[in-house]
Amino acid sequence: MKKQMLITLAAGLLTCAGHADTAAQWADKNTAALEAAVDKAALSEIVKKGVPAYETLFAQIKTGGESDPIASVTIAALTQHVMTKDVPKISRTTYAHALLAAAQKAKDADVTCFFLDQLRWCGVPEQARLISEFFAKSTELGVAELARITAYAVVDDRASKLKPGDPSVCRRFNQEIAKLSAGARSKRLMEAFDGEDNGVAGAALVWLNAKGNTEKTAVWATKLATVENPVRRVMLIDALATRGDKSATDAIVLCVTDADGIVVKAALSALIQLDTAFFVARFTETLKTISPEQSGTWRDAARQVTTARLIEPLLAGYATFNGAGRKLALDLFRERRVANAIPIALAAAESEDADTAIASYRVLRETGTPQQAETLLARLPKTPGRVIGEAQSAFAAIAKRDTNGTCAELLRKTTLDLPEQDRPVFYETAARIGGDLLLGDAEKTASSDHVDLSAAAIRALSAWADTSAVPALMRLALTAPDARNQTLALRGVTQKLSAKETDKNALREHWTKIRETPGNDENKNAINQLFK
Repeated sequence: MKKQMLITLAAGLLTCAGHADTAAQWADKNTAALEAAVDKAALSEIVKKGVPAYETLFAQIKTGGESDPIASVTIAALTQHVMTKDVPKISRTTYAHALLAAAQKAKDADVTCFFLDQLRWCGVPEQARLISEFFAKSTELGVAELARITAYAVVDDRASKLKPGDPSVCRRFNQEIAKLSAGARSKRLMEAFDGEDNGVAGAALVWLNAKGNTEKTAVWATKLATVENPVRRVMLIDALATRGDKSATDAIVLCVTDADGIVVKAALSALIQLDTAFFVARFTETLKTISPEQSGTWRDAARQVTTARLIEPLLAGYATFNGAGRKLALDLFRERRVANAIPIALAAAESEDADTAIASYRVLRETGTPQQAETLLARLPKTPGRVIGEAQSAFAAIAKRDTNGTCAELLRKTTLDLPEQDRPVFYETAARIGGDLLLGDAEKTASSDHVDLSAAAIRALSAWADTSAVPALMRLALTAPDARNQTLALRGVTQKLSAKETDKNALREHWTKIRETPGNDENKNAINQLFK
């Protein structure tokens, strides 16, 4: 693949990767690695290895611009490669299903959107229903919209029905333009851009940015306001951005309120390309009045800006943003793992608006430290239903990063000091963390005579972060004081042992000893069957 083609491919994927260099500069420095990644033989070898190789690649796509750049380019090249005539149809289908599985597993919206964007090109018709059903209810900005577009794209066959273009038209146009004087050329380019043929209009814009061209930016920037066709408007916006003249900024910024969403996206990307500081200032101002419907487009644009240029203005202006603006800012703080946003997130977590509270806890999930642990625990009993799962996840994530075990010990002490009716939510939180310290207390509570509290502890053990709770559940299935809780424990054992990732052989030795315990023989037989 030619060097310029590699730079073009990388530019679309790496602008939000957080590199100090521009995408083009990065690609220029890493041409050898990129060429190796998109080599036809290398791509064919990945296709030959199939799903395991795909999953290894996909695992390198991460949120907040932390994806491996070579992996990103390789996946984009694979998406094109599987659609070539040299690749069997079954291989394309396998790759498409692997992309869909990766999109479904992704926990972050930008990662989900990356895989959906690849599916838009190489997806197969039978995936349309799965794509629509799985993502239709997503609360993440932009995911449901992109899923709808993707579901349509995988069954859309209009491209195959298009009449092939006549290459001679553009050839004759280029020959004509090459012979004209500068004055006559300018008039003819404008005429061609206004003509009916999109190909010729595109060729005119290529001439606009040709090396040594004396076309005035102001003339074409003024022209932008008079273009009614959205496709032509996007073409001209891109051409002005490519030209790199900041004087076009005032004309392009008028397009960010266009009724056509594609035009808005093109305008925002162009502003970033021409004058990033101008875009950031406009973005922070927009967050004061932004609507939820606009949020997805602006957030996707903001992802193209490096953390160093974007985050400080957002932190400084956060108090002036409206509800949708604060939610968007919190999403960006989470994606970039902004530690300086912890105070903002901690305060916003008490918001009466559930969406804002959820976004705040997600920031703390990524950035919180043990210093916030006590505050989060104190809030748990008062946290409303929609939000409580996010609050528990935030505390659990902090606890897992806590190498000193301070958070787990704090949770254990807090739980034991609480009235019995307030403990269930804390056992649920312990299940997300795991560990022997919390496991021992949960099993002890599950064995108590307090039926409701025992049931809460058993449910927590059934949802434990790993399989270390299975021996406790086995014992409880045989000996829990209440028969209903024995059944509840058996369900937990069944759930754990039926999980695909569970290693039954590692637990068989535990069961060999536990089944000698006198207790519920019916449940004992049921667990025997699970091990068979």
